[in-house]
Amino acid sequence: MRDPLDLQDRLVLLDGCTNFRDLGGYRTADGRVTRRGSLFRSDRLAELTSRDVRTVRELGVRTIIDLRRSGEIEDGARTRLGAGTRYVHASLNREDSDGAAAALQLDGLSLASLYVWMAEGARPGIRTVCETLADADGYPAVFHCWGGKDRTGIIAALLLAVAGVDDVQIVADYAFTQQRIDSLSEESRRAAFEFVDREGMPRAVLDARAESMEGFLVQLRATYGSIEGFLASCAVSEGVLADITDRIVAP
Repeated sequence: MRDPLDLQDRLVLLDGCTNFRDLGGYRTADGRVTRRGSLFRSDRLAELTSRDVRTVRELGVRTIIDLRRSGEIEDGARTRLGAGTRYVHASLNREDSDGAAAALQLDGLSLASLYVWMAEGARPGIRTVCETLADADGYPAVFHCWGGKDRTGIIAALLLAVAGVDDVQIVADYAFTQQRIDSLSEESRRAAFEFVDREGMPRAVLDARAESMEGFLVQLRATYGSIEGFLASCAVSEGVLADITDRIVAP
């Protein structure tokens, strides 16, 4: 049965990554929808095949926003997609931590709370993302991290909320990643388990459960009053948010 939100229909099938998706087609509070073919989210792009590169070029992607820390970055996609593609590095990793392991070891810290911790420590990166996406000449654009779940999920949630998409759809977009995780090969899943075990993190960090995104949105609003309030704390102006909405919501 087709998902009522057509999430499967948003998936761009590629050989070199598993979670490249269109953020278009979501309903907004004022009765409009987010634009198709304008903004994409993804996991890492470094292993795109030649056929994948052709597909991404056919999508017209002009901007790649890389949310990973410097030590994770490979040249891969940015060189093969050509000189016409703008590459922006906007790390969503806290500058005061080497990673999430230390935070996850704190008593009672849920994945939702981890996302709040990450977002609050990554204000410069969030501001860079927003200012990049305020530029009409940068579209179509794709933002990504390693697995397309946590850092990418945070940015997708913030952008969709700014556009006026309700929490039900934001959470569904996040939770769709679980299907992509479940589709991974046994070898890939084993490597992921080995990584989190080595880092001392619970294996639940690999999941994309609806309650994690629900909790993130609730906690952020409880602290800042609204998603826009949090973004204001990142020094993102109302004008930039209005420009983003104009870019990603169909008139």
